[in-house]
Amino acid sequence: HGAPFRHNAMLPPPVRALLAALVTKWRPVLSLAAGALAFTVTDKVSSTERDSRSPVVAQRRRARRLKRRARALNAGSKGARGTKKSKSYALGVIVAVYDDGVFAGKPLAIVHGKPAFARAYEAAKKSTALDRVVVVTDDYRISEVARQFNAEVVMITEEMNGEGRGSASRAAACAARATGGGWDAVCAVGADEPMIETEVIDACIMELENNGDEWCVMSTALAAMDEEEIARDSRPKCVFDVNGFALYFSGSLIPARMDERKQTLDANGVSVRESVGNYWHQLGVTVYDADYLRMLQASDPTPLQRQENLEMLNTLENGYKIKVVTVDYVAPKICVPEDIPRVEAVLAKRIEEKRTVKNATLRRRGSMRGSASALASLTDSPKKEKSAPVRTIDLATDADGEYSASENHTASERD
Repeated sequence: HGAPFRHNAMLPPPVRALLAALVTKWRPVLSLAAGALAFTVTDKVSSTERDSRSPVVAQRRRARRLKRRARALNAGSKGARGTKKSKSYALGVIVAVYDDGVFAGKPLAIVHGKPAFARAYEAAKKSTALDRVVVVTDDYRISEVARQFNAEVVMITEEMNGEGRGSASRAAACAARATGGGWDAVCAVGADEPMIETEVIDACIMELENNGDEWCVMSTALAAMDEEEIARDSRPKCVFDVNGFALYFSGSLIPARMDERKQTLDANGVSVRESVGNYWHQLGVTVYDADYLRMLQASDPTPLQRQENLEMLNTLENGYKIKVVTVDYVAPKICVPEDIPRVEAVLAKRIEEKRTVKNATLRRRGSMRGSASALASLTDSPKKEKSAPVRTIDLATDADGEYSASENHTASERD
């Protein structure tokens, strides 16, 4: 208990007192040392250290994929969790922030009878590449409506306030933590995309999953722009290289429209004029690698990110890659209340096209079954006076516009 140090005249009194304190109070001293070491290890990662960790992130991602693939093979035809055949464990996040600074209550805007965020949620639920889908919101009104659609809700308060309000990566990171973590990929879908297709979500997830580039940490979807979209200027624009990796994102039109049309010659030597340039805008679907998503939250805003106010530029400026998926997708985005009638018109047209295809399919099936039944009646023995009942399809529509099928019609009755 410090007695030898008090009787040792060779040491100065301050040194003896310090040694006595270390011997008698070693537990607090050890705790302070451990705390200082932990603070040093978990200090903020610099950009150089973050770049050096990228191969480590890729190795972890490949290791997880191999484990998922082995588990899926052991499970037979079903996937790792018995629900799908995907190698990644993916989380879907519907970002439904009540006020984005432009249109308050945008997620609750009614589009063809349903809230805008509910249509995006239903499209994500149909995805075969997502294991779980949640709605992230900062308002109790959206939460109440989401529960009416049996949606899982993650409430965000302080994380979505201040700078970066409504950020897709911030909402995705909060949802990943709230759902327990352990995800391979996190897919963020904007609530202002009520017409998003399930195939677009699946394509983005599979592109990130199957990409072999260790620096590729994100994927997103691009659609070609028409003259109307160019004039509206409502989505971020993107240019990409021949390998399908994004080069730059901008709120302005890129590349610049120097000469809208150019002079060329056809096979007969006749002068013709054709359009110049392909313009692509980004859709509201972004898939993040889960390891990189955590690193992105700790990174500082980059100069181009501040200037363009686009978070994707943070990834590009730090040397990472973003894989783009080009899709044949024509659908407007809700930015202001005036966009709702336009979205409803496009959605009504799409529903009518699907009903036309469904009607043609049902008619074709009915004619094929009728032909098969007639052939069977001709080849039956003469003793049978009446053929067996078969199922046919009545193309009468119900009140909801859906087609219903009637049964128990015989071949003689159809004749």
